[in-house]
Amino acid sequence: MVLADLTARTILQAAELRIGVATAFIGAPVFAIVSRTSRREVW
Repeated sequence: MVLADLTARTILQAAELRIGVATAFIGAPVFAIVSRTSRREVW
């Protein structure tokens, strides 16, 4: 998450996108991949 925030701040310095939006674009796919690969039963 920190790496995604740092990348977003570096690449999108002049852009009007908020850092949170750019972090979400990077973080959401990573979260989906991690949640799919760790199919551990909760119940």
